[in-house]
Amino acid sequence: MRAASGLLGISDSTISHIENGRMDVPSGNKLKRFLKVYGVGEKSFQEKVKNFSELRSEQDDLFELIPKLQKRDRRVLLNLTKSMLENKGVD
Repeated sequence: MRAASGLLGISDSTISHIENGRMDVPSGNKLKRFLKVYGVGEKSFQEKVKNFSELRSEQDDLFELIPKLQKRDRRVLLNLTKSMLENKGVD
């Protein structure tokens, strides 16, 4: 991580955030620099992204998005979900 941050001219904490999904992967020329530093070809990366996207479910997307909501909005979502389940007779 430190070696990559030095080569890319960004902090190692930024690298960590990107690697752990807390920051979006860069795009364009920045992405090309990342791929070069990590020794990954563009076609290989595109194939991995495509395969990863196909493996994601709506539940995965929800788990990723919920922490980004404000507390008030999470409460609304929770109440809505509970209401939907009650209407289906699920406890």
